[in-house]
Amino acid sequence: MDTPRRIGFWLKTVDRLSDEQYQETIEVLEQMARNLGYDKTEDSVGASRAPLFDVATAVSRVNAACAAADATGIPLVINARVGTLAGGGEWSDMVTRANAYLDAGADVIFVLGLSDEGKVSRAVADIGGRISVIGRPGAVPLLRLADLGVSRVSFGPYSLGLALSHLLDAATQLTALGEYPPELGFKF
Repeated sequence: MDTPRRIGFWLKTVDRLSDEQYQETIEVLEQMARNLGYDKTEDSVGASRAPLFDVATAVSRVNAACAAADATGIPLVINARVGTLAGGGEWSDMVTRANAYLDAGADVIFVLGLSDEGKVSRAVADIGGRISVIGRPGAVPLLRLADLGVSRVSFGPYSLGLALSHLLDAATQLTALGEYPPELGFKF
C-alpha cells in the first residue's frame, strides 16, 4: 500500500512577520504549496533574538499555517520553530511552546539552541512529538542524533558555506590553470 509522501515548506510565519505580512504569507502558502510543499513556522516577533510572541498568538499562527496547508490538499509537514533557547529563554518555556505547537497541528518542532547531546536527549524526552535540530561542525554527530530520536536535521545557512567553500576550491584550481574540477560536469 502506498502512503502519501509528505513534503514540507519553510515559512517564517509564527514569529517574525507583522500581522499583515503574516496574512499575506499564509495566502501565498496555498499557492506555493501546490508547487513546492514545505512549511517551517517560527515564534519570535522579528529578527534574530527578537522577543517572542506570547504562546497564544504563536499557537494561533501555527493553527493558521496548518489550516492553509490542509486547504491545499497536499500533505505538507509543518515544521514549527521554537527559538526560545537560542534567544536566552528558559527550558520550561521552550517545552511549553513546543508541545503547544504540536497540539496546534505542527508535525515537527525545530528547536534552536540544543547545543549538546544532553540538551538534545532532554528535548526528545520532554517534547511530545518529533523534533528537528540544526547540524553543523562541532554539533552532535548525525548518527548520534538519529540514535537519540531526532527526526530531522537542518543545515540552514551552513549549506551555503559548504557550496561557497567548494566554489573557492574550484576557482583556485581554475585560476591556477589546473584541471577542470569534475563538479563542472554536474548534471542538473
